[in-house]
Amino acid sequence: MEYTMEEMPLAIGMIFSELRELRKELATLKTDKEPVTKLLSTKELAQEIGLSQWKIREMTAEKTIPHKRAGTRYLYNLNEVLKSLNVNKRK
Repeated sequence: MEYTMEEMPLAIGMIFSELRELRKELATLKTDKEPVTKLLSTKELAQEIGLSQWKIREMTAEKTIPHKRAGTRYLYNLNEVLKSLNVNKRK
């Protein structure tokens, strides 16, 4: 679009108004979503919390720690596992 010099202040005002609306929308998008967490393999989880892979597999089989299955692999959310272990320690 082309604007005359007289129309420029109005056009700039409309652009800034739209920009403010977009910023508001962006702010709500950022706060509405939970942070993405990386899922760890059995080996990665074992290294992260200082247990053997065998112990991790045993705890998975006993359903002591939360996990997700991806085909034949088990995946773990570190935060969920740590919460679970803390709860189990208190019992």
